[in-house]
Amino acid sequence: MKKYLLIIFILTSINSVFSQEKTKFEKYDELVWCGMIQYKNQNYKLALENFEKAFKIIPNELVGDYFYAAASALHLEDNEKAKELVIESI
Repeated sequence: MKKYLLIIFILTSINSVFSQEKTKFEKYDELVWCGMIQYKNQNYKLALENFEKAFKIIPNELVGDYFYAAASALHLEDNEKAKELVIESI
């Protein structure tokens, strides 16, 4: 009986360790929300960096995210980057 309880304990421990790892979608959402907050705070450089990191994880997820990334680039007067982001969103 103790042997079975030990096996169950080990399997449960392993499962809890793996379940703590973030999924790609969770990482994406976290970066996008950070980007949105930075955008709202008018820190466009950090906002754009967060959006670009998110897009590397999951490209072309949501058009609205690309809009805010492009708007960040425009505020930084990086018209070429803004144009790239708009084209990528299509």
